Amino acid sequence: MIFYKFCKINEYLIQSLFEKNIYLNEPKYFNDPAESNFKIDWAADVEEMNRGLPVKLLIALLEKGLINTKYKDSFDTQDIEGDALIKPMNRSLIESFCYKIIRDAQKSYRITSFTTSNLNPLMWGHYSDGMRGVSLGYRLPENELKKIVYGNPYRVNVKNIILESEESEVVNTFLRKHKDWKYEKEYRLIGRNKFYSIGDKDLHSITFGYRCDPDKARFIMKLVNKVYDHKVIFKIAISSLSDYGITSFVVEDSDELFKTLKNYEKREEIYEEFEMDRTADYFLSLLDDLEDLDSNSEIELTDIKNPS
Repeated sequence: MIFYKFCKINEYLIQSLFEKNIYLNEPKYFNDPAESNFKIDWAADVEEMNRGLPVKLLIALLEKGLINTKYKDSFDTQDIEGDALIKPMNRSLIESFCYKIIRDAQKSYRITSFTTSNLNPLMWGHYSDGMRGVSLGYRLPENELKKIVYGNPYRVNVKNIILESEESEVVNTFLRKHKDWKYEKEYRLIGRNKFYSIGDKDLHSITFGYRCDPDKARFIMKLVNKVYDHKVIFKIAISSLSDYGITSFVVEDSDELFKTLKNYEKREEIYEEFEMDRTADYFLSLLDDLEDLDSNSEIELTDIKNPS
């Protein structure tokens, strides 16, 4: 399966292609203002949770300054019942603890995003500098990428946090987004490292937006052909003249790429070449006559009503 990553053309893109890696960013820099939000789920059996509450949880609460030090002496008593220890604490205290644990843990993760759609005009507009950038197609192991679920925020299980199984809970907070983002068809690669290394054959294709700088595009194509051992597919994506769609076509070499993008720098010429129907041509030709209507009384109204 091919996963696409949209990006601008800059020094970071060049470095990524040359070093054969993919950059993972910190979630706090993403464009979604509600990125990684979550809710606390209290649906679990509270009594069961209380019985299994380890003393080390309370020690952790103390260390984080979330409970009063007057309870400290009780923490060393291993035979005290769990529910007896939890009584001095209320639900909001545990909830605050869980929020802090999750938020702190989120900071240690990095993410990069992909989509399965290479011809989505919104993706080109939002993430590829208005078709001045590129779409990188990667062949990546599907089991390493996680699909975004669009809907309500993830509900963090309090019991899992208390039993120190929070890693899966943290990752799940990164996999929910509001339904308004559904058009992105997003998959995420989540890890703790800044870069994800790829092999030669992992880079499948590079699609240039038709507004790309021709010189930069040609440089990228030459760089990739030199650095990668296998044939990478190169394409140009263009917006349709008759609707809102995006189409693409393959280019075989850097000269063809350069010349084609040069032509698209004069986009107006493409519209001039668009073939109109005969009726439209006729009425446009009348404009010159209509300008002289006041000064030339011989123009008959029937000439306009009944075009030949």
